[in-house]
Amino acid sequence: MARRLGGEVNRRIVFENSSLELLPAQSELLYYIVNKLMLERDIHFHLVMREENDTTLTADRIQVIYDNLKRHGIDPGRIHTRQTEPAMKSDRAVLEILLFR
Repeated sequence: MARRLGGEVNRRIVFENSSLELLPAQSELLYYIVNKLMLERDIHFHLVMREENDTTLTADRIQVIYDNLKRHGIDPGRIHTRQTEPAMKSDRAVLEILLFR
């Protein structure tokens, strides 16, 4: 699936401090990913918090990415947000977009 994105496209979003906002480069990255995969309806997105500096913000950070993908045209049924394991404690928050069929 990485080939469909055009090689080694970064699928990690880093939130600094207590931020819930995307930087312009992050918004552009999500837009690029959506444009490449919008018509690939068999590919699903799993939003996974890999690292977290404030667990009270985890759900809100996931929601920011979810809303962004949805706003750019990804069907909500293709976006999965259930966390299968806790995020590693860190000084920053890192969300990874996993792709699967």
